[in-house]
Amino acid sequence: MSLDIQFHNEEMEAPKALNFLNGVLYVYTNPSGWDKPMEDAVITVAKDDTLIAAFVCDGMGGHAGADKAVKAVYESVKTVFSKKTASNNLRENMMDAIELADSNVKELKIGAGSTIAAFEIGESYARSYHAGDSICYFIGPRGKIKYMSMEHSPRGHALESGLVHEKNVDKHIEDNIVSNGLGFDPMTLEVSQKLELSNQDLLFLSSDNIAKLFSSEQIVEFITSGEFEKRADNIHQELLKRIEETKNDDTSMALFKFNQTK
Repeated sequence: MSLDIQFHNEEMEAPKALNFLNGVLYVYTNPSGWDKPMEDAVITVAKDDTLIAAFVCDGMGGHAGADKAVKAVYESVKTVFSKKTASNNLRENMMDAIELADSNVKELKIGAGSTIAAFEIGESYARSYHAGDSICYFIGPRGKIKYMSMEHSPRGHALESGLVHEKNVDKHIEDNIVSNGLGFDPMTLEVSQKLELSNQDLLFLSSDNIAKLFSSEQIVEFITSGEFEKRADNIHQELLKRIEETKNDDTSMALFKFNQTK
């Protein structure tokens, strides 16, 4: 068995393509304009050249050691998936890795925290996991939203309730408050049911910066329009147009197109 676990946590000039037997993943990480360690990351887990898990984590601004929290998530994922006694049940490994990450973030004892948004990817299904305001989208090739996570924040709850619209939510709700995440006591993890994967389906993960700069309709349009190879870069180019807002926070995202293997 060949296992490859990667940690992406650097300034990227453009999204980077990673090719797997079951699809193509574009990852993108970029720091804010502040002089501080990068506090976002994308983590990928591949087994025998097949992507089986992808995580986006965002060390929470305002907390001490946010970058340490993100690295603790990576070390936890690596520990669980790499051990010889790792379960053959992918869901168990995901749960164990996230629970260990939560414990390890708490063990830092510096008030650190991190959001997490992740997809488990099986032969014909995906399952999402999230805590905090990083986001998960599961979209069909024609743009149908099959699953979308709710942000765990006052902003997310207001949008979910329908009390405010995305166009004016930031006028009414502070956008820098997170109500859940790794390191919180208690931490609540939202896990989806198994979501059937069809050929060309899209999985998208991002930290909150993208969700705050663009509406859900815009995000769906970005990741379903035009040639797939250009879609992640289209988001990157839109971020550059809004560079002053973009640089207020670190940004990370992962866009995966599933190619069904027979």
